[in-house]
Amino acid sequence: EDENGSALDISISNLLGDGGGLLSNVNRWIGQIGMNATTGEGLSDYVSDITVAGKPATLVKASNKEQTLVAAILKTGGRSWFFKMIGESGLAEKEQANFDSLLQSVRFESSEEE
Repeated sequence: EDENGSALDISISNLLGDGGGLLSNVNRWIGQIGMNATTGEGLSDYVSDITVAGKPATLVKASNKEQTLVAAILKTGGRSWFFKMIGESGLAEKEQANFDSLLQSVRFESSEEE
């Protein structure tokens, strides 16, 4: 929270496999900020490529006037890792560089990469 009471939730989680799939996750997340679900063709409005821990990953970004979602999905070692920031848009904009730094700091021991 900031001094104005605006809040962000930042979470890191992992699941076996693909964690439910890209479209399912994007639709759940954009629904959490009050946006309508998208289709497979509409995913390109929200996703782009990023590198996390030296590996290709997917970046998801969506926002409206009040809420912003930024998430990265990294698949490695048979698991999907989710790094997510969601909350008030102004605060999310202020904290974007810190979230980017978090993503760039991710490392895995070699046994987890296989």
